[in-house]
Amino acid sequence: MQRFELFSGDVDEDLFSDPYDEDINPQVLNSVNVAAHRFGHSQVTNEQNFFDEEGNTVAINKLKYILESPRLLQQHNGIHVPFLGRHLACTASNKIDNFFVSGMRNTLLRLPEPPGSDIVARNIQRGRDQGVSGYNTWRKFCGLEPIKLFKKFVNLREALMKLYNDPDDIDLFVGAILEKDQGFDVEPTFQCLLGFQYQRMKQGDRFLYERMGQVFSFTKEQLRSIKENARVSKIFCLNLGINRIQENMFLLPERNLNKRITCDDIPDLSLWKETFGSNSSSLEHCLLYEHNNQLIL
Repeated sequence: MQRFELFSGDVDEDLFSDPYDEDINPQVLNSVNVAAHRFGHSQVTNEQNFFDEEGNTVAINKLKYILESPRLLQQHNGIHVPFLGRHLACTASNKIDNFFVSGMRNTLLRLPEPPGSDIVARNIQRGRDQGVSGYNTWRKFCGLEPIKLFKKFVNLREALMKLYNDPDDIDLFVGAILEKDQGFDVEPTFQCLLGFQYQRMKQGDRFLYERMGQVFSFTKEQLRSIKENARVSKIFCLNLGINRIQENMFLLPERNLNKRITCDDIPDLSLWKETFGSNSSSLEHCLLYEHNNQLIL
């Protein structure tokens, strides 16, 4: 975040920021699309369960039976949505590493035709189909030392030697997911690619919410309200029918530091919102417009 200047401006000092550069292309790089953004595949758990309001498991849903199965949430007018939302809020993801649960590695998309597929094999093939350069090429791009010997991968060197003739042949997804970096969840090569991508998205976005002096710009009060009160937990509350949740959705609930509270106790943007009409805010103009006398979201 620091390296690529991704932190938002301080609410008490640098409220506005304008890194926009019309020469920056914010489109997603192929290397990010087919590899770096897929680190989360190793975080997926084998179960996507239903939790009640007290955090108790009331139904177990095996990944191999529910992947790409929208009926789970659509049936009975979405009655299961809050149950899955509580599971997402209160269950730890798996560690980012080279281990993938069987639901992703052996039985991926087994419905409607078993036995299913392998997400890692798909990631590798997708990278090759789209002509993404190998692992060492991106190591060099990121200012990291290229891997010259298979022994750098320690316990996996024998397996890699059977699969590749040379370290330069290693696929980006394979090499990067095998890296280790103490103190970070995402490995060095993926850190670099993700940071570089998000920097381009920020610099290439002329509608960045922190810009000032534009027709779409927020007022200082609106921007302060967004920075002080925007919460993912509040989004869950407002959209998933949840009544109690921890304030910081990126950490598991704890009894003292991040305990579950009622949704009404979590700040929202009500002080920022304006009445829809001729003086409505730029955000409302982005979300609402009138078409044939109907209000469209």
